[in-house]
Amino acid sequence: MNRSLALFFSVVFCFELHAQVRIACSSNLLFPLEYWLEGRDPMAKSVDLIPAATTSLYHQMKNGAPFDIIISADPKVSALIRGLPDWVESKPIMKGFLVIWSREKVDLDPKKKDLDQKRIALANPESAPFGALAMGFLEEHGYPELDEPVFGDGVSQVNQFILSGSVDLAFTSNSFIPRGKEIGGNMANFKTWNLVHDVHLLSNSQNAKEVYGEILRPEMNEIWASFHYLEIDE
Repeated sequence: MNRSLALFFSVVFCFELHAQVRIACSSNLLFPLEYWLEGRDPMAKSVDLIPAATTSLYHQMKNGAPFDIIISADPKVSALIRGLPDWVESKPIMKGFLVIWSREKVDLDPKKKDLDQKRIALANPESAPFGALAMGFLEEHGYPELDEPVFGDGVSQVNQFILSGSVDLAFTSNSFIPRGKEIGGNMANFKTWNLVHDVHLLSNSQNAKEVYGEILRPEMNEIWASFHYLEIDE
């Protein structure tokens, strides 16, 4: 048996031997992580993805949720995670940025009042980092408040609002760009409004360590790039 084949069977055996790996992730990461896992058996069968707002995931961990890995989009929450007793190690992996999708082209100048009478969605700013980022953007651009916005638990729910056709405009993340091109509409990218994403290892199990290592492989940068994530030094 050659070395490559032996390594393949050793990985297969390892992933079959150990329990499921639970990856909690900021909800903007659902599309790229699902894409990453496509066709990657046996690893894909051993991974459970739990997408939610980053702050919500942190509170779940504090209340005993058995996550093995978490990918956070909030630097403040990442600092709190590093203080948890189960924390093993962590690394920054890329940056995500704010994207505004709209059914029709809009002018963000408050004097134009293009946002008036529009059904606008964004992630909950109290728990979702992209929601807080969107609120900061709106305030800086002259919109201290919106008229009855639709709040999603996280970016993934905001994306569902877009796909269902129930909103006219939405503040989402760069990971929606490929889907946005499929459904049409207008997208404006704001790369300077970005968030560093960190991956945290919370378990010393062999399976968790191997999945964590896969996330850190250089090849993963191609997947992040295909969903328009920025490199850390960009």
